[in-house]
Amino acid sequence: MKTIVYKSAIPTAKVIMDRPKNLFSPLGTGIGGNQMSYILPPNMRPPNPKDLRTYIAPVQFARVRADISSIVEAVSEAEQGFYPHRVKLQRLFMGIDDNLFIKSCIERRRELTLLRDFHFEDDKGNIDEKTTELFQKEWFYDFRIHAWNAKLYGYSLIQISDIDKSTGVPYEISIVPREHVSPDRKNVTTFIYSIGGAVFQPQETKDYRVTENDFSGHAIWVPTISEQGHSSCGYGMYYNLAVAAVFLRNNLGFNADYVEMFAQPFRHAKTNHIPNSPEWNQLAKLLNDMGNSGWAITGMDDLIDFVDANKSGTGYQSYDNLEHRLKSEAAAFILGHPSAMQVTPGRLGSSQGGQQSPEQAAIQDKQTADGKSETRIVENALPKFRKLGMKIPEGVRYILSNDDEEFQAQKRQNDTNLVYFSGLAQAKAAGLEIADEEQVEEMTKIKFTKVEEPTPAEPMKVVKNFYDNRGKRVLA
Repeated sequence: MKTIVYKSAIPTAKVIMDRPKNLFSPLGTGIGGNQMSYILPPNMRPPNPKDLRTYIAPVQFARVRADISSIVEAVSEAEQGFYPHRVKLQRLFMGIDDNLFIKSCIERRRELTLLRDFHFEDDKGNIDEKTTELFQKEWFYDFRIHAWNAKLYGYSLIQISDIDKSTGVPYEISIVPREHVSPDRKNVTTFIYSIGGAVFQPQETKDYRVTENDFSGHAIWVPTISEQGHSSCGYGMYYNLAVAAVFLRNNLGFNADYVEMFAQPFRHAKTNHIPNSPEWNQLAKLLNDMGNSGWAITGMDDLIDFVDANKSGTGYQSYDNLEHRLKSEAAAFILGHPSAMQVTPGRLGSSQGGQQSPEQAAIQDKQTADGKSETRIVENALPKFRKLGMKIPEGVRYILSNDDEEFQAQKRQNDTNLVYFSGLAQAKAAGLEIADEEQVEEMTKIKFTKVEEPTPAEPMKVVKNFYDNRGKRVLA
């Protein structure tokens, strides 16, 4: 393969960080030349090819209050023709993650995968105990979380530290801030909206490989599929949930205003005292100390028209109605069924008439799909783990245990066998015999042995005994 070093007019991440390094990278000593007693965060350390986070400037990523127009602006920014960015999308997603209902649904969906046991098998199907023990540690649990979260945000760039020689596993697993990651240019930028940066996935074809500014050795790229083809990876589940999250937040705010206006008491005092006089101030203090509800002081001839909830019509019902519809849509998208988070206790895990409930079947499908996705991600990452120094044999496979799927498969087989054997019994009662015994074993998954019927015993010979008048037995 021919190696080409691509020269660009855009400054690299190293050049960018070398300029302000005195500002962003302290010298390591405190007042009076004493050594610092704390560890600098990654974005304040000197640039390190083994940690892409060190190429990010320590600038706060501001949060904003999102609305519907923010969603349109964010996706438009991500679909720009020449310089697409994911900054506004990731800023939008920060607010969605704060919604408690959506967060609960996400955690339920994520636990369907993270709570499953796993093991590694060799090419012969035998469990590899050493490799399994190597991965059944906290570092791999963190890796699974970051890899699964790519479904939410559209992508994850997972940072792998050096391997601890004493344990044989990485020291640390971390996530590179997504607002600094460009899925289209495959680089990590020092500042948001920068174009050049540290490359985490070199461009490579059969003829050339771009090697300049390549920092892919300790990074694992986990993208999602782009359904519309406008980008190299998808926008994530949070993009689909953005509209519901915005309306849920607004609906809660409007409902809180309604409660404050129509459900909370309001104190009204009338007086002839001059405002800010001692008497007026004493009355104001008295009203203010009664509680946190609103109050007002007016003249004796002033009127305030109070409207209670009984005169506000049925408008209050719209809050619950809208909230229910939005939560049902969110639950249906995340867990596969609108009632997956509101079912009655015991119903979700039970069968209805011998069959899975719709909620249970929907969650089962999500678990199966997520399990296949995680298996693909882990097996694609194994070569990178080996290259970093982990002792992982070639040919091992990542296996997620699935007791529920196995149970359901066995139950379906048992139900099929019950119907099949019932038909065979009726056929035998009609005088028919089984012509192909191997076909029966193949369909029922049961190994049969033919029972030999015992040989009938010969009939016993009846001997009659006779006795003479002297009591002596004689044969007939």
